[in-house]
Amino acid sequence: MYLARQSIKVIKAMLRERNLSQSALSDKTGVSIGQVNKTITKLKRGFLANTNPGRGVRLVDEERLFLTIGAESPLRAGFRKRYFVKGGLDTNMGKVGRALGNFKYAFTLLPAIRYYSAAASGVTISLHISKGDIPGALARLDQLDSGGGVPVEVYDANDGILFDRVKRRGLYFVSFEQLIIDLFRTPQLVYLGMQLLNEYKAGRKHG
Repeated sequence: MYLARQSIKVIKAMLRERNLSQSALSDKTGVSIGQVNKTITKLKRGFLANTNPGRGVRLVDEERLFLTIGAESPLRAGFRKRYFVKGGLDTNMGKVGRALGNFKYAFTLLPAIRYYSAAASGVTISLHISKGDIPGALARLDQLDSGGGVPVEVYDANDGILFDRVKRRGLYFVSFEQLIIDLFRTPQLVYLGMQLLNEYKAGRKHG
C-alpha cells in the first residue's frame, strides 16, 4: 500500500487529533479534499481507519500502518559521514546547531526522543541535510570533529523529513508524529517507535 507524501500529512493529522472530518483534515493539512478522500479510502480498504457518521475519521491500527510505511520507505539509505564531537550530547547539539545555523537541516530520531519521550536513550546526533547543502555542512562539521566524543551522523535529507519541522530550544527537530514514523522507518529502531507510539496514545487518552 503506497502512501504519497500528501497522504502521510493526512495520517499525521489523524494521529494528532482523532475524529476529524474530511474537510477539517483538508483545512489542517493544506491537502485537497480529493486527496484526503483518496487517502481515507485506501486506509479503510486496508482496515486501518474507519468513519462514523457525524464523528469523523479515525485510525484503528496505527502500529500496523507504521510498520507498513516503514517497510515501504526505509529512512537511512542516504548515510554520508560520521563525525565525533568532544563533550556531552546537549552541549554538542548547541555546537552543531550553531555551526549549521544557515543550512536547512533537521535533528531527528534518538536526539529528538530526549525532548519528547520517557523512552529516551542513545547519544547519537543524526542530521538529515538537503543535498545542495551537504558540501558546506560537511566543511563546517570537519572543523568540529575531534576524533572522539558524541557521534554526529550525516544523511542525505528527503522531503519526508524536512517538510515537517518544529523548533525546540533554538534547534530544529522533526515533529513528534514524524519522529514516530521515522523510527518505524529505521529497522533497528522499530522497537522504540512502538514504545513511543504507545506512550503517545496513552497521553492522548488523558490529554
